[in-house]
Amino acid sequence: MAEGFTVNSKHTLDFAINWLKDNFEKNKYSTYSVRHGADRSIDQNALFHVWALEYGCHLSKLHPKGLETLAREAIIEQTKRAAKRKFYSEFRYSWMVIVLTDPFTGESKKDLRSSKGYKTAEMFEFLTWLQATAINDGCLLESKGEFAKKQRDQP
Repeated sequence: MAEGFTVNSKHTLDFAINWLKDNFEKNKYSTYSVRHGADRSIDQNALFHVWALEYGCHLSKLHPKGLETLAREAIIEQTKRAAKRKFYSEFRYSWMVIVLTDPFTGESKKDLRSSKGYKTAEMFEFLTWLQATAINDGCLLESKGEFAKKQRDQP
């Protein structure tokens, strides 16, 4: 619990209140930081899209400037999907998988979920892996925004 926790239900609120009370009784003095809102900022989402275009263009030997909008979107989407597949094949994290059920046929299949739903720590691990993978392919992906801050804050 030293790292932090999310309060998003009555149960987790009760847990947090009890934890704070216990912590106060034990230590008598503590400082806490609070962040409101979604688990992940737009900075990380935007960075993933920037990197997907940059890395995809590097692998395809294309230059991002001058690409038509549809070509840019295709490179971003292809690279995002390929990166998630490769990351999943290496680590097999269950948080990456979602079951999709066809509403017309009832058939279900597993798929990789949108990175939009990744939690902060999950996205940090994924972006760290993507940056390392890209550098092994000769593509330097620059750390920016919240991701760069989290890298600097690592012990």
